[in-house]
Amino acid sequence: MNSSVVNGKTVAVVTFTRSGIIGGSPSDGFYTLVIHSALVHDGSAESLDGTNSGHSGNYLIDPFFRLFGDATGSGTVTNQDVLLFRNAFTNHQYLAFFDFFGTGTLTAVDLAQI
Repeated sequence: MNSSVVNGKTVAVVTFTRSGIIGGSPSDGFYTLVIHSALVHDGSAESLDGTNSGHSGNYLIDPFFRLFGDATGSGTVTNQDVLLFRNAFTNHQYLAFFDFFGTGTLTAVDLAQI
């Protein structure tokens, strides 16, 4: 994980690096990101308040999913998602979330993965 300060706020970038990672993205599935409060501190050395309860020391638990082709974030690939891909492909508009292998271009191979 890398972090930096942007406009006075810390921004952390989580990078996936284990097997099954294609183009920097985990394989399709449902995941849970757990941020351990003892490992995150503010400028006063207080631990993370992951539940936003006003008390430090709570983990931040964030369930998320990854489904290639689901551009709308609905949890399923619909005709609307396919239409978005087709429009981007036809108009030579690069949309990284449709680039299955992370090649920097959209191809028929990417469409086949949807």
